[in-house]
Amino acid sequence: MKLEWHNETRKLKELVPTTYNPRKLSEQQYKDIEASLKKFNLAEIPCINLDNQIIAGHQRIKILASLYGLDYEIDVRVPNRQLTKQELDEYLIRSNKNVGDWDFDILKDNFDISSLLDFGFDKNELLKNFSIDEADIVEDETPELQETTIVRAGDIWEIGRHRIICGDSQDLSVYEQLIEDKSIGLVFSSPPYNMNADLYKNYKDNLESEEYIKFNLRVIENIEKFLKGFLFWNISYNRKTRWEFLEIIYKIIKETKLKFLELIVWDKGHGMPITTNTMLTRPYENILMTSSDGELSQDIDFYFCGNSDRKAIFNKTKGKAITNYWRVDTNNSQMKEHKACFPVKLPAKAMLLTTNETDFVLDVFLGSGTTLIAAEQTNRNCFGIELDPFYCQLIIDRYINFSKNNGDDVFLIKNDMKIKYSEVKAEKELCKN
Repeated sequence: MKLEWHNETRKLKELVPTTYNPRKLSEQQYKDIEASLKKFNLAEIPCINLDNQIIAGHQRIKILASLYGLDYEIDVRVPNRQLTKQELDEYLIRSNKNVGDWDFDILKDNFDISSLLDFGFDKNELLKNFSIDEADIVEDETPELQETTIVRAGDIWEIGRHRIICGDSQDLSVYEQLIEDKSIGLVFSSPPYNMNADLYKNYKDNLESEEYIKFNLRVIENIEKFLKGFLFWNISYNRKTRWEFLEIIYKIIKETKLKFLELIVWDKGHGMPITTNTMLTRPYENILMTSSDGELSQDIDFYFCGNSDRKAIFNKTKGKAITNYWRVDTNNSQMKEHKACFPVKLPAKAMLLTTNETDFVLDVFLGSGTTLIAAEQTNRNCFGIELDPFYCQLIIDRYINFSKNNGDDVFLIKNDMKIKYSEVKAEKELCKN
């Protein structure tokens, strides 16, 4: 007899699960289906056999029972005859396996990544199948700095595909512990501006001029040992530190092995607040772009514009020109405690221009974690160094908020072991009490 199906109603307590149903859900998948059922109710109807044995829809029924109880009544699809065990087993598999593939081009053109993550897509699946460009980068919400932290000096944390260390970027051993034998394709970083603005708990941003210059060069010297690519150094001046950035840029070009490529003008879209009558309104900052020697000859061409002496840079491996004028607004990227945060789109632009997916990038002053979030969105692997344990906590919190996974892929690396973030947090809470 040909199978035909019709709708009937059943209470959840009347339905009998198939004990060998092979379909299972991760914690995140469970939450995604639960959110969908709460919003849309039961739009896709489960199938049952004549004896009320569930054929398809086990997980939806389970979640509905947890939400509304076993007396909750739902529509079900019922056959006109009892399915044999062979038929039931075949449909049990086919209903879960025989599904179409996604057209990721259509998804990319019609939905933004943040919405697709909310709708239940896995971020790694999207990054693997999407060709990311600048228009896809979103500015996430940066959490406020907390009064407590579970991070301690010297800690190494694995955060998804990324790793950070709570340490001093002037210390070479910090790099060796963090990076090990990896090669860095891109460094994007912004050193403290020496503003004496009391932005940090563990660093006095108030060095004498010569010491501030040496501080920058010590960090650059460490970076050189690991860099096989490009350095973007975002440095500027302020009321306290006026001319030092010029000498820092000069010494990086003249006293290191890095090759000067360009001084990029980052147009922030608005002027900085003026705190002295000896400065003009300045709606831009400088970003020094250099490269390690090998990458200059392999990846970069210079070409001249028309009949003038103006030159532009062309990255052969990326097929993209790199101009020296970047308009990237700082809207929504600033923190209440820290007004020097750059937007996610700034390091993301550098990554998309000079690196490939899964390459390693480094930020030696990770701060609020913006470079890490840019790496997450562009499918790069970020190494980060941050001196302040409270900012390290903020970085972890920010990643968890962005990835929406409750910290399931965040671990403390200790004695070659990975300890779950939730376990470290629980242990700290226990010690506090």
